Amino acid sequence: MNINISTKGFVEAINILRQGVIKPARDIIMQIANQIETKAKRNFNVKPFSDLYTRTGKLQQSIINDQIDDQGLVRRVFVGVMYGHFIEEGTGIYAGKKPWFGKIPRLGYRKIKGMKPYPFFGPAIEDTKGDIPDIGNRVILDYISNPSKS
Repeated sequence: MNINISTKGFVEAINILRQGVIKPARDIIMQIANQIETKAKRNFNVKPFSDLYTRTGKLQQSIINDQIDDQGLVRRVFVGVMYGHFIEEGTGIYAGKKPWFGKIPRLGYRKIKGMKPYPFFGPAIEDTKGDIPDIGNRVILDYISNPSKS
């Protein structure tokens, strides 16, 4: 009794399977990133943001996501203005730092405690975490029901 084992065609089969998995995975990742971006931007329409931080809308408009690898399996969602983390995390005593002295126009030097945080990005991420299984199921079912997509 003989059994011949060969890897002929195995690598090609793996590559075909990989392509079949990459497309839905890329769609899942893209939908998750889009949802985080949308929710972070939507957080500006809720108080206190609607009163405090929508003067120009630059912070809200700077929240974007983009693909950072060739296959689309890694995306980043980020805030494109340098002051975004100050809004998210606060400053001074509210961010775990010491108060400082600063000059306030027409008042002179004063002890400045800092600015309270107004998180918009973290809550968007936390809010999206619970939606990930639904996003995955929706994309996979779509690919199963429409095999021409893959």
